[in-house]
Amino acid sequence: MKRCSRPTFAPAYAEGEFQAAEKLVQAASMISAQPIALQLCFLQNKGLTIVKVDDSPNSLEGIKDRKVLASHSQRFWFQGYLPMEMLYFYKKMKICPLDDIITGPIVINQSNVDNWIKNVKGIIGEEAYKKQITW
Repeated sequence: MKRCSRPTFAPAYAEGEFQAAEKLVQAASMISAQPIALQLCFLQNKGLTIVKVDDSPNSLEGIKDRKVLASHSQRFWFQGYLPMEMLYFYKKMKICPLDDIITGPIVINQSNVDNWIKNVKGIIGEEAYKKQITW
């Protein structure tokens, strides 16, 4: 990739921004041409921190292997399950929640990734879990 020269009138602190912009151009080029696993490896090797937005096996294994800093889960299943449970308890027993119930998001990182892996494997099975890992 051809590097443009920094204009002579630009202040010295702009060099850092210029270098960051070059990295973004490289990353965008890679993202447009390569599959996701290669994209993530490329970005990591270029010194960029990777943070994902799901609790897929690929994300979880990336966190476990320290290729990904963190991810998060919106816990959509809980957001669907909990309202139905609340309606059931209200209809049958007139019980209402005492307070707001936080249903997500949850940050997944090194401190809790092993529990997430166990839970996801319990839901989709070991074989399906392994098939989704592209690292």
